[in-house]
Amino acid sequence: MTSGGGRPRICYVLSEDGDDEYTLMTQISATSVRQIHPDRELVLLCDTATASTVAARAPAVMALFDTVVTANAEGNDAMQRSRWLKAMLRSLVDGELLYLDSDTVAVRPLDVQPADGEHVMAAYDAWDTTGAPTHDRPKWVSALATRLGWTLPVYYRNAGVVYFRDSPEAHAFGKRWYEEWRRGVAAGSYRDQPSFNAVMAEFSAATGVLPITLNAMIRYRARMARGASLYHFWAETNPVFDEPDTLLDYLVAKLRTDGIVDLACIRRAGHRNYPWVRRQGVRIALEAGAYRVAARELMRKVVRSARYLERRYD
Repeated sequence: MTSGGGRPRICYVLSEDGDDEYTLMTQISATSVRQIHPDRELVLLCDTATASTVAARAPAVMALFDTVVTANAEGNDAMQRSRWLKAMLRSLVDGELLYLDSDTVAVRPLDVQPADGEHVMAAYDAWDTTGAPTHDRPKWVSALATRLGWTLPVYYRNAGVVYFRDSPEAHAFGKRWYEEWRRGVAAGSYRDQPSFNAVMAEFSAATGVLPITLNAMIRYRARMARGASLYHFWAETNPVFDEPDTLLDYLVAKLRTDGIVDLACIRRAGHRNYPWVRRQGVRIALEAGAYRVAARELMRKVVRSARYLERRYD
């Protein structure tokens, strides 16, 4: 087994029920990673039915991956099967891994540098407006933890981007994650993040924190766009592909209609620190560190005000 911190395999999980939304997002994310890391191994983990469907309907997606791992995932729908696959990830895919949710876009190198003794790493999930992590977590998560006797870490972690060493500690973590996830399912929740956090607390001595640049949740805090390597868009709760707002909204709509991943738009977003295609105003641009965008927005305001005064006093 490797010591970690080298060139982890980059892994995605995909499950679908006929809707191509997550397949398109996976294609976009993997393409963005491939442009930055052309020699990095990309791995796709999917249920058997999804693998057959995507291979027949979208062979270009499968062609992006060096390795495709399939499993007979449990679950009644794509959401349940994808959670099963994710909780089983460390058991089903070998090697050093960097797992990415499909609703991510890479704009800079994805370099992970675990310290000695850090076998599993994930970023903090909650942040205040100054850029400091907070103790916030959903009330339903705390209620579920109480019901199942879980101790959660001081700072709740986001399971959308996770680094795993190829080590006994990381494999033990993965085994416990699946076990606790099954307990969560029995309690009525298929979500993988609460059980992930319960195991993070259990393995606290073997875990570390990913920098927020590797999991920039820009819908939650615009300031996370500053110098980010990976944008994470939380598309599950905020899809607006019919009227694009964020970079990912636009990329999905563009891929669906024109069949291309707009790499120029991705590069431009990273260069500007601005992962939106619809104007968000001066405040958001400043928070994101998109100072050129903020200057243009301010100029628009000045011009609009001047035109208003001209019409009023003409």
